[in-house]
Amino acid sequence: MPDYSMAPGRTPTDGGFAGFRLADADVDDGEGAYREEATRSARVAAVVMVAATLIGLITTLQGNDAGGAAQSLVSPRNLIMAVVFDVMIAFWIWNGRRGAIGLAAVRLVAGAFLYGGIAAYLGQMFVAGVTFLASAAIIALIMTDLRMAVVGLLAAVGLLPACVGVVSMVGQSTGYNPLGRLLMAHQLEQADFEGVVEGRRLDYEIDLPGGWAVLRKDVVRELRPGADRWLIEPARDAHAIVSVSKRRAGTSKGIRRSDRQLLRSWVEDARRKVSPSQRRLEILDEDRAKIGFLPATYVHQVHWSGEVDIESIYAFVLTPTAQVRIWAFATAGSFRKVEDDLRHIVASLAVTDEAKDADHDDRSQLPAPLD
Repeated sequence: MPDYSMAPGRTPTDGGFAGFRLADADVDDGEGAYREEATRSARVAAVVMVAATLIGLITTLQGNDAGGAAQSLVSPRNLIMAVVFDVMIAFWIWNGRRGAIGLAAVRLVAGAFLYGGIAAYLGQMFVAGVTFLASAAIIALIMTDLRMAVVGLLAAVGLLPACVGVVSMVGQSTGYNPLGRLLMAHQLEQADFEGVVEGRRLDYEIDLPGGWAVLRKDVVRELRPGADRWLIEPARDAHAIVSVSKRRAGTSKGIRRSDRQLLRSWVEDARRKVSPSQRRLEILDEDRAKIGFLPATYVHQVHWSGEVDIESIYAFVLTPTAQVRIWAFATAGSFRKVEDDLRHIVASLAVTDEAKDADHDDRSQLPAPLD
C-alpha cells in the first residue's frame, strides 16, 4: 500500500485529506485515482449542492429568474449543465474519489463569486449575502467532519438561496411574496414619504398606501423613460405608474375631444400590436368622472402580456397645463387583493400647480401591453 503518511496536505496523525478518512486500505480504481471514505459532512454537502442547484433550475423554469445581466447565467440550459456537474461531483464524493473535495470547493467558490458578485454589482445585496453565506456553509461541510447538529445547521444555511427561490415561486402563484421588499430593496427610494408622494414634472400629490414603496428615479428611467413616478407594492407585485405630458391649449369642448382621441388612439395602437392567437386586450368597462375638479376617463382592462394576465385601471386626467396618466395594475390573480389600494391611488391625485418639465410626446407616454 502506498505510504501517504507524509503526503502534502497531511500530518502523520490526521489520517486523511480534509473531508475524507482513509479506509483500512486505499483502493486503486485502475486509473491511478485512489478512493477514500467520505465523511458524513462531505456527503451531506454533496446532497445540498445537488438539491440547491436542482431547486434553482425548477424556480427558473417557473419564470423566477434573476433578470438583467444575470439572466443568461441562470438560463435553464446553464442550470441543467450545473445540475449535471453537481451530480457528478456528488457521486464522486459519495464514492470517495480522490480530488472530488477540491473540485467541489473550486466550483463553490467560483459560483459564489460569479452569482454573488453579479448580484452585488446590480445592488441586490440581500441576494449577494445569501449566496456567499450559503457557499461558505457548504465549503465548511465539505472540508470538515462535524457533529450532526452543526451539520444540520450548515446544511440549512446552504439551502438558503433555494429557499428564497421557492418562496418567490410560491409568491408568484399565490400573489403574495413576503420577501418581495427585501429582494427589491436596491431599487426603492429610501426616503420617508409619510404617505404622500410628490410629482417631479408636475406639482401634484398622490397617496402612498401602507406597504407601498417608490422606485428610484434611475430605475424608473431605465424601465420606463416616460414615467414621472412609479409606485410599487413589492409583496403583491402591484404597480401604479404616473406619466405627465404637456397639454395643447383648447376650450372645454376641445379638451373632451382630445381626451377621447388620445384614449382611442392608445386602445387602437394596443390592439394593433396584439396577436389574436397569443395575446388579447379586453376593455372591461369605461367611465367618465372627475378626480378632484379635473376631468378624467377611467378604463378597467385586462390584457395578456405573453406570460400572465395583467388587470389594470388606466386613468387619463386633464389639468390646465398637462395630461396626466395613471396606470395602476397587478396580475389578474392578485388584482382583487390590491384593487382598493389601486383605486385609492388613482383617486387621490391632487394637482397643486402647473407643469414643470412636461415636454414629452403624448402617444409615447400612453401605456402599452407588457412584453
